[in-house]
Amino acid sequence: MNQIEPLHSLHDASFESEFGAIPAIDLQSVQVGALHDPILQDIDLSVRERDCFAVIGPCGGGKTTLLRAILGLTPVLSGEIQLFGSHPSARIRRRLPIGYLPQFSPIPHDAPATVWDYVCMGVMGARGFFRPLRREQSLNIESLLSALHLDHHLKDPAGSLTPGRQQRVRIARALSAMPKLLLMDDPFHSMDPAGRESVIRLLTDLQDRFKTTIFITAQDGGPLAPICRHVACLNHSVLWVAGRRRIHHDVWSDPCRNFPSKDGDRSKKDRSRFPGHASKRTRTLPNSHSIQFWR
Repeated sequence: MNQIEPLHSLHDASFESEFGAIPAIDLQSVQVGALHDPILQDIDLSVRERDCFAVIGPCGGGKTTLLRAILGLTPVLSGEIQLFGSHPSARIRRRLPIGYLPQFSPIPHDAPATVWDYVCMGVMGARGFFRPLRREQSLNIESLLSALHLDHHLKDPAGSLTPGRQQRVRIARALSAMPKLLLMDDPFHSMDPAGRESVIRLLTDLQDRFKTTIFITAQDGGPLAPICRHVACLNHSVLWVAGRRRIHHDVWSDPCRNFPSKDGDRSKKDRSRFPGHASKRTRTLPNSHSIQFWR
């Protein structure tokens, strides 16, 4: 296990012809929640295939709800969501497949599953629980666990690991089916710097070799800077969207009050470049602005 096996692509040849260059995620005027008190309102986002897109914002700003709406797990009050040109459904989640890392919750200490068993469930969920793993799938899981420094814990009960290791196990499970689309909710929760670095290296490798589309939400966007190409700030509505190179340090630390520089000058923080009026939910923030897209 010291030598990391190569990750194999498990997508069949018809995938590219079926989905082509259609945007991986497309949200148009999406509203989620009660009619008079929406959790999300007027969400317009388009994530291109093979992009790594981050959504940052305060706790309680709707990031988890956004992910669940994209997956079709939370109903949409109005607007439209499409994944590679199709509406979210159980079929499309299996067909792509889609990898999903939910918000962190500890694995029960008495869970009757080893680390290997827990990660394999990600493949079984995509293929069916009664279908045995193919050899290349087993090799991919071994590679993932090695890359995440978990290869010495294969037979350990998953619930006995530290929270940081449990989070890496959960990430390996989300990646076990080699998804074409990966959605991650605060992936660096409970991780030390070494754990974050191993995850970043793995995600970078997936993008470079397999062109995986990655959509990540986080409260602290700083650790996402090395891998994300585009970033949006969400606080019940989209405050801004920008390329990574336009985001300076102050934006990562407080994205609701500091804004990327439109001309790429990292030293500029001219808020007059973001005209508009705050939405009902964000009006309590003194420097909130309405949606601003850079295309």
